[in-house]
Amino acid sequence: MKYEAEAKEFLKQAEGKVGILFHDDGDGVCSAALLLAYLKEKGADAVAMPGKLEDGFYREFAAKPFDSYIIVDMAADQHPNALASLKGRRAILIDHHPIHNDLNKIGIVHFNPRFEKPDAYVCASHCVYDLIGKPKEFEWLMRLGAVSDHEVEGTDEEGEASDTVNAVAAMKTFPALAKLAVFLSKCGNMKEFLDNAAYKKLKTAFEKEIETQIAKYECEVSGNVTFFEVKSRYGISGMLSTKLFDLYPKRTIILYRRRKNMWGVSGRSHKYDMAALMSKAAEGIGDAGGHPVAAGANVSDFKTFKKRLEELLKAS
Repeated sequence: MKYEAEAKEFLKQAEGKVGILFHDDGDGVCSAALLLAYLKEKGADAVAMPGKLEDGFYREFAAKPFDSYIIVDMAADQHPNALASLKGRRAILIDHHPIHNDLNKIGIVHFNPRFEKPDAYVCASHCVYDLIGKPKEFEWLMRLGAVSDHEVEGTDEEGEASDTVNAVAAMKTFPALAKLAVFLSKCGNMKEFLDNAAYKKLKTAFEKEIETQIAKYECEVSGNVTFFEVKSRYGISGMLSTKLFDLYPKRTIILYRRRKNMWGVSGRSHKYDMAALMSKAAEGIGDAGGHPVAAGANVSDFKTFKKRLEELLKAS
């Protein structure tokens, strides 16, 4: 696979203080956990931190004093200028989102299965697992990431564990998500994770909140293209849109939620290329990205974003 040898060699040579920036979702957490376990065995001092698919997170990460920089499950190639300070330093992007720029051309190792197969869907956890040598003892963790990101359907137990990871991602703070990545890296198997009482309790609360929001959605909206404002103190828009999409796969579902001075948007559709349309609608007012079927955006002016997106949907 293109750039596979370079990526494997980078990880083999990683030592000293290693920073890991990972996407704040189930696949990102599991990818980070796999890297933490691998790097610990090598004796490296690894630190994992979550982030969103936004310019600011890349800039902040690039400014930190690490010996090696690993960005995983994040479409950082959409923001090459934010990574400018990493030129000449040891840096790698392990990703599976549609490719916008080849960062290998600017000295950053860039591994993505889509270089060879643009339509391939291999989650980041699976990519990391292959690059670190497919350690049998961590296959469960790779599969957990794959189930969380819908690469595979998984067993009932894997589905339960995936929901638990997603509950932490949706309902807790970034430090709690980083703590989960460390916890998973130390677990010997999935049962050890599922038996954790604190995470069990969080999963129950998460499921109740999702049920409440689904009921509100069903009462308030209808039609083939639906916009729904999520009014919750938790960042559940991404997971809620996935759950709703499972229930209504023929609909185009756009959820939005106020987040401080920004609006977080999550879109799902089998009919439209949501990543492309949301990126166009967000121009000049925020960031957007993801996959054709599932994408997200963070914008400062939701009224303008919605108007643009509605026009783009009508024209598509």
